[in-house]
Amino acid sequence: MANSIPQINIHVIRQAQQGNQKSVSQLTVHARDKVLLYIYRLTLNHDLTEDLTQETMLQLLGALKRLDLPNRQSFWAWLYRTALSNTAPFPCSKTQTFQLPIQPGYRSTAGIHR
Repeated sequence: MANSIPQINIHVIRQAQQGNQKSVSQLTVHARDKVLLYIYRLTLNHDLTEDLTQETMLQLLGALKRLDLPNRQSFWAWLYRTALSNTAPFPCSKTQTFQLPIQPGYRSTAGIHR
């Protein structure tokens, strides 16, 4: 299935940096989707992902005019680096272990062959 959101090129990024509202909107919608997926893969926590994505997008909007971006790839590198640094204070859910409570009288049959 083709992506319904058009790819962002350096021209759109440059227009957004100059304050073109249509380009800013197009850039932030596209960037938000990518950041949301990236952060969720790091945290595996929906609520935390929403909060960190919002923080990353606010940082993008605040820094957009000041960013020195020689090409499209440098924009995405900056954005993913910013998203990653926002997730750093939070432990990665992938490494957390979960323990299920064992009910009284429970006998495990794991590893027992009858």
